[in-house]
Amino acid sequence: MEYDSARRHARANARGAPPEYAETFLGKRVDYENLLSRAACGLFECEPDGTLLYANQAYAELTGLPIAELVGKRTFLSLLAVDRTSTGMAGPQAWRNALSADRHFEQECVYRRHGRQLRTVLQAISPLGQADDRRYVGVTMDVTRRASETRNAWYAAHYDTVTRLPNFFLLEERLSLLLRRRPVAVVSVAVDDIGALPRAAGLPEWEGALQVLAARLRAFGGDDGIVAHLGAGEFFVALGAGQPAGETAGQVLKRLCEPLRVAGHLTYARVSAGLYEHTGGGDTACAHDLIRRAHLALSHAREAGGCALRRFTDRMETELTDRWSLASDLAGAVADNGLFLEYQPEMDLRDGRLVVAEALVRWRHPRRGRVSPADFIPVAEAAGLIGALGAWVMEQACRFGRALQTRYGDAPRIAVNVSPLQFREADLADAVSAVLERTGLDPARLELEITEGVLLEAGAAVAGTLDRLHDMGVRLVLDDFGTGYSSLGYLARHPVDRLKIDRSFVRRLPHDPRSRAIVTAIIGMARALGMEVTAEGIETAEQADFLRELGCPLGQGFGLYRPLAAQGLENLLTPRFAA
Repeated sequence: MEYDSARRHARANARGAPPEYAETFLGKRVDYENLLSRAACGLFECEPDGTLLYANQAYAELTGLPIAELVGKRTFLSLLAVDRTSTGMAGPQAWRNALSADRHFEQECVYRRHGRQLRTVLQAISPLGQADDRRYVGVTMDVTRRASETRNAWYAAHYDTVTRLPNFFLLEERLSLLLRRRPVAVVSVAVDDIGALPRAAGLPEWEGALQVLAARLRAFGGDDGIVAHLGAGEFFVALGAGQPAGETAGQVLKRLCEPLRVAGHLTYARVSAGLYEHTGGGDTACAHDLIRRAHLALSHAREAGGCALRRFTDRMETELTDRWSLASDLAGAVADNGLFLEYQPEMDLRDGRLVVAEALVRWRHPRRGRVSPADFIPVAEAAGLIGALGAWVMEQACRFGRALQTRYGDAPRIAVNVSPLQFREADLADAVSAVLERTGLDPARLELEITEGVLLEAGAAVAGTLDRLHDMGVRLVLDDFGTGYSSLGYLARHPVDRLKIDRSFVRRLPHDPRSRAIVTAIIGMARALGMEVTAEGIETAEQADFLRELGCPLGQGFGLYRPLAAQGLENLLTPRFAA
């Protein structure tokens, strides 16, 4: 056949025999040697031991050696780099196996080019099929650029660019492999703060600090552990074999909390850590389970205020499951009007009039029974439901307030508690205005109860919201006054209409001198600033009488009235129209 003829001529030429370059094929003169030598891909012929019998120019350029130094003098195996099977490439032994088995084989491999430069090649060899004279033809194609791009893409997908540590995807992969060999203790670490450095993305000082912390963490990976950066200052460490989990996790936290120098300044990182120790045996936890449980322990450490270490317990997982089950049920209750309101009166301590009715949201769960707001309000805030819940309460309370305004001449003002998270929404004032317009409630008959934290953290946006609400005629009430960082400064800056003295001070009246002094001072200050005052938590007639003598105008507590259903509240009022 024509190919065999061309191969014979090529071999003869390679060995110095007189060249016979061309034959006639279908009436045309074909120069096979010229054709093979000019091929863009590398071509070679070899014996069973890999000794080169023929090489074209492209193959010579790939190896960096002239044809004369290749043919008859080298094996193509000697030109390959050492075994690279860990990268998915075939090393010399894989090619020897293919030659000895007399079979076709193709795979990426690496040639060590003359001058030690590495070239990635896609190579295939095939036996020529002659039983009496075993020889093989090889074809090579240089794919170095493609391989480099692939490696770069793989690195970018599996490593964090700031710390050069494995990211979440590579962590899961390596952790899964590690779990097949032995039990693993893992530590989830969060950098909550680094001095005064902001967490803005790309900030050189923040990234420099993370690099320092990453270098400190590498020491805890041991010989067969893992250290990864999951982004946003969250690290993950799978401890090396033989490391005592609790002791090492404590060392991790201590090491990261040591001072570090950033941009020439000494600063400290506030770090939290969560530990989960996989015991093996009957425990079939996967990599995802380890990461999740360590993160759950971390969240408890963060709730402790930072710079704390918490070990995972089964109770944490049970509480989390219960919490999110409650959140799911709460979302359904908000959507399906499964909640209701009660109203706790605030009475005039001088004449016993009902002045304000504070709207309190209630939930009767179909299986759990009555759920306390102390349990479901934090769940609503954590689950992102507080906006929808707050909007529902506002709508229902304003509708009830409008009904009272129409039917009763002595209708009280309606007070609604507003979460600090709601105040962070830019459209809160617009939302309140829309509710008032829909329900027809007089803005002066609506009070919004806020905490001191809202005023303390008030930036320009929150201050603007407070001013807009006040300009609309809505009254602003400062709840639980005295328990936070009370300051005359923010009372002077913001339009507060009423203070509610926290029950912790009222409870000790009238016998505790410190409580008497604090309550007396608050009442005097409010009077000087033109504000109303409500004393919360009144339980006894003695407390009510003492507060009235101090000049406190309003009181609230179980000693006066417990929260009432809507009908119960209406029973306290005088109808405009006789029945």
